[in-house]
Amino acid sequence: MKSILTVLGIMLLISLDCLGQTSTTAAPSAREYNAQGIKVSIVRPSLTFQAKSSYNDSYQEVTTKIVDSTIGLSLGYVQLPIKEIGWTTNLTYLNLSSANGDGGSILRADGNVAYTFIKELNLKAGVNLNQITSESERGYGVGLGYQGSIGFQVSKNFGMDLGYTEMNASSQRNYQTTAKISGIELAANFVF
Repeated sequence: MKSILTVLGIMLLISLDCLGQTSTTAAPSAREYNAQGIKVSIVRPSLTFQAKSSYNDSYQEVTTKIVDSTIGLSLGYVQLPIKEIGWTTNLTYLNLSSANGDGGSILRADGNVAYTFIKELNLKAGVNLNQITSESERGYGVGLGYQGSIGFQVSKNFGMDLGYTEMNASSQRNYQTTAKISGIELAANFVF
């Protein structure tokens, strides 16, 4: 948990530093931004949870669950200049539940490189650090994952993202367990 908080603190400081940068001289050509500022998102993924457990390197068990009801909230910073490389950073909380009553949550910090082709269309790809907590599975460490999305910007203050995300984690008790949570993710983004 300390490592997630450290990474989140660094990402927040970078975002705040970018917010505070101003220029006192006129730029030769002003950048046109599709979206720039603090971003709040409502996230609705469709995820599959797969856990592989091995006992003494001899027996392996694979469990797959569909996560039926997932909703999340994200806070981040976005800088998407048109026809240039941009970036985003986010801290996302996902609340998970499945048909058999299992629940849990994921805290995810991610960073993405982005390219905006035209005002309405951008692509993003990046990596994430995640912490999985579950009522039935405890002890997962911080995991590394990735994501990619296509963004549709309706205005400078509102856009939608459709993408794929994968989050990985592992725990070790009397047995080794690796978990992968992956699937499609839809987000409504509000930029201020």
